Formats: sequence, structure tokens, C-alpha cells
Amino acid sequence: MRTNPMGLLSGNWIFAAKQAFDQPQPEAQIWAVPIAGGTPKLAFAYVVPGGGIPEAPIDNAPYLRRQFSPDGRRMVIAVNGQLVVVDLESGAARALGVKGTFPSWSRDGSRLAFLLTVPNPNAIGPDVSIATVAADGGAVHQLGLLTQAESLEWSVDGMNLLVPQQGRVSIVDVASGAVIRTIDVQSGPAPSFAHFRRGTPAVALALFGCVASRSLISLDAISAPIRTLVTSPGTGEQCLLALDPRWNPAADELLYVAAPMNALCCRPHVLDIASGKDAVIPVEAYQATWSADGSEIAYLTPSRAVGYGSTIRVWPRDGRNERVLLVVTGYDRLVSIASVAY
Repeated sequence: MRTNPMGLLSGNWIFAAKQAFDQPQPEAQIWAVPIAGGTPKLAFAYVVPGGGIPEAPIDNAPYLRRQFSPDGRRMVIAVNGQLVVVDLESGAARALGVKGTFPSWSRDGSRLAFLLTVPNPNAIGPDVSIATVAADGGAVHQLGLLTQAESLEWSVDGMNLLVPQQGRVSIVDVASGAVIRTIDVQSGPAPSFAHFRRGTPAVALALFGCVASRSLISLDAISAPIRTLVTSPGTGEQCLLALDPRWNPAADELLYVAAPMNALCCRPHVLDIASGKDAVIPVEAYQATWSADGSEIAYLTPSRAVGYGSTIRVWPRDGRNERVLLVVTGYDRLVSIASVAY
């Protein structure tokens, strides 16, 4: 892999994962740019697989939001099926000696959750199970649960994981591996269907297929009753999916991207939790995130040619002009966006 030291990081930065095909082998490239604008910087790049075991998920489109350490100065990635921690400021990369894919860093900083493929002689492809390890490596703790996830959501205190499974979502106690609650819903599409925060509601969950006309639900606490946040105006092919919910770090609002079933064209929404007002943002986005103060929304414009995103843009909520932070060309594409404040 290639790394470029970024030096001392300060302020609010937007990070994006780019799939680059203008290399001898396809790469995942992690780019960073100050949200106020500036020259984009390539933080690091590594070769990603173009294929793999049939029916097994391929970790070549990292979902960045969950891969940062709590202070945002390190990231965990999977390179050739091995977990690696990259120090963004120094550029140092350290292999943990742990086999796994799709890692996510716990919100308390102590552990990494990741996926393992387990051979299943009775299926076309392997099963996918969940494991954790200390953030600096060590013994792997296998939880013994199968999942359909491509990225796992941690609770804020680092004690629980949300695990999407067939026809349900399980809440797991990480220390014991016990399932402490099962929610009988089908989670929304990968890579992200949920986001925890400190506050009430504590977690928002996007559903697949508008179950009972609901597309977004929430829990005030892990044991609390389900609350409906957003209902869909249609069902079946007319269902409006809610994708990738993200809490505003500075206000009681939820950002998500809404898309008709099987559509590439999506629009971000901002849901005011107190009033229930669901405002449509007048842009098209593949994925979107908040600025550190909640005053702006950074998003990936959808690419009609190759899917995913083609541009990072910033939409100010006060009506000022939008600005462009990064543009990709050719067959390259942006697959994920994250906002980090230092």
C-alpha cells in the first residue's frame, strides 16, 4: 500500500473513498479535503480485489464513517483480507496480524468489529460471521453469529453491535456474544442502515421494502419500544427507501438519502425529530454527511455512467452557493463519504 503523511490535522475535513481503475491493479484510495475548500490530499491507497469467493461479500468499497478511530487520526482497513491500522498524520501503517474484512472501530475506541468467512459445505458460498479484536490487535473473539452486513454499527458506549440477519436485526452484547434483543424487521441495503448517537432517540434504523409502510424507525434505548420516524408514500416498487441515516452532530436532526426501489437517483432529506418535519434537500446524492457544526451537508453526486458517486459537493443550509471539493473522471468512482472534526 501507499501512504502519504497528512501532518497535524485540525478543523473539519471531508474524507472520501475512491475506487481507482487507472492503476495496474484496482485500488481503493482515501482522499481528504478541508470542508471549506482546498487541495485534495491522497492519504493512502491499497490494492482491492476485483472478485472473490462466489456469494461472499467483497471488501473493495470501504464505508468510511465506521472505520475511523474516535479521534479521527487513525483508520482501520482490510488489505488482502488482513486488518491494517493507518495513522493518517504520520502515514504509518501497521498490520494487526488478524484475518478479516469490513472492519468498524468501536465508538469508545477499544475494539474493532469485522467479518469472517466460514466454509459452509451445504451452501454455494461461505457463511459470514462476526468477530472482534482489541484495537491494537491480540486474541480474536468470535461471536458465533451469522450476518448479511457489510459494515457493523457500534453503540456509543462500545458495548453492543447491531447485527442485520435474515428477516431481523439482532442487538448483541459484545462481551458475551449474547443476543439481548431481536427486532423483526428487514434492515435496509448495505453498507449502512443504522446510526447510534448520545441522545433520544438513541438509534435510527432504515428498513428494506417499507415494512408496514415504515422506512425509518428508531429506539430511544436498546430496550425501548419501536418508534416510527418516516413512513413511505408507497409500497413494493413504489416504496421510497431510506438509506444511510446519519445524526446531526449539533442538532436534533437526522440526515438520510431517499430513493425509489432500484433507482440510482436519490435525494437527501433532513428530518427534524421534535417537529417531525421531513425536508427534502434540492440536490441529488448517492451518499451524504454533515459538517461538524451541522450548517452544511457534504454529499456525493450520483454517477449515471458507473454508479456510486462522481463529485464531492457541499450544500450550505443558509442558501449560499454550493462548492465542489473533488471530481473524479473516467471509470473511477466515489463509494463513501465521511466528515471528521479535529
